[in-house]
Amino acid sequence: MASLVLEPPASYSPDSLPAVDYNIWPPEELRPPCHHHHEHSSSSPSPSSGLSLPLPDVVPIIDLHEEDMHLMVQKIASACENWGVFYVVNHGVHESLVARARELGLQLFSLPADFKQKAMPIRNQAGFFEGFGKPLVGKFFKSLMWSEGLTMAGYPTTGIADITDKLCPDEKNGYREALEEYDAALRGLAARLMEAVLAGMGVEDTAQLDRRMLLHVGNDDNNHNDDDDDDITSKTINSSSSSSRLLWRGVVHLNHYPPCPAQPPAEMRMVGIDNNMMSSMSSTTMGLPAHTDSTCLTILHQGSVPGLQIFRHGLWHPLPPLPYHKDSFVIHVGDMLQVLSNGKYKSILHRAVANKTMSRLSLAYLYLPPIEATIAPISEVVSSSEGKKPMYKPLKWLEYYNFRNKNFVGALEHFKTSS
Repeated sequence: MASLVLEPPASYSPDSLPAVDYNIWPPEELRPPCHHHHEHSSSSPSPSSGLSLPLPDVVPIIDLHEEDMHLMVQKIASACENWGVFYVVNHGVHESLVARARELGLQLFSLPADFKQKAMPIRNQAGFFEGFGKPLVGKFFKSLMWSEGLTMAGYPTTGIADITDKLCPDEKNGYREALEEYDAALRGLAARLMEAVLAGMGVEDTAQLDRRMLLHVGNDDNNHNDDDDDDITSKTINSSSSSSRLLWRGVVHLNHYPPCPAQPPAEMRMVGIDNNMMSSMSSTTMGLPAHTDSTCLTILHQGSVPGLQIFRHGLWHPLPPLPYHKDSFVIHVGDMLQVLSNGKYKSILHRAVANKTMSRLSLAYLYLPPIEATIAPISEVVSSSEGKKPMYKPLKWLEYYNFRNKNFVGALEHFKTSS
């Protein structure tokens, strides 16, 4: 999430394995016994196990094989506006491809610490961190993050190859081929969804949006303070395209949650929502704290073990896997889509709760706007909104990412217009 991207461990030292191990995962004495849940075994969770949770209200389930494209666009627009989250089924990503990615993900998280040390988080060319590590949002919370992440930038970068080659340099890299195939499939799905989302806002297609964002390239750099993004612009434009299309980016992010006996209280909230929250916050553990994603869209595959929760109408609601659509994805509206929609579509506040007896693996695909593009409210949405004024200042994703890494609470509010 881009908010799930990783920060480098502060105590990292090449010859200090305990420090590296601690930043990947708590020391051995702090870990509970780990009983891995085999996703394809006959011991999958049943309703009687207490793991099959009811759906909150009626979260939209959208069939992407809908023949009436206009109706599908309307359904997606309604889901983005009224929920900020929805399921998709019949999406065209083959179930075997997802299963293979999940299998390899579990293998990667099962590697010993000295192997993971080879792929510790580093800032890539695009300006964010890739590799194994703890959730970046964890530094804003007192509780221990009971999760481990692996982030790999997809096309057009070589992030998947770079990370997996470090983990198996002396043999055929089976991880690379399968995960790059997964990245390609999810990139196609994300592009389809984004086309539908834009159509719901009155934009013809992403090419039209790209042309608008290109007009801003280089015009809004005054607020950039990070030395690492000075020469990014020219490196990611698809120069071979006659239409000067920008390259939307995908990031494959895996989260692993081992069994965790101690659970945070149900009333736990994100920093900033409740002024009294910090004083009452549990010192125990949590899977992943409440946050929104800094993406346009996040495509999440949960597996069979529930843990995802969304915040709606002042309460946390479980969003479990669909038992009759095991290959379904959960789609999150992210912060950048909230900006593009001029606040019409709200990025969904969500969290992950660790399971007391079973490990959980989630596959997130983070769909991000082009690095060099300027994100601003879409004119069609602004002209139809109350007040007919943009709610947000033009911004670049990396500018937002860097600001949010230092100011987690109310990051998006910082970019609101004064009017």
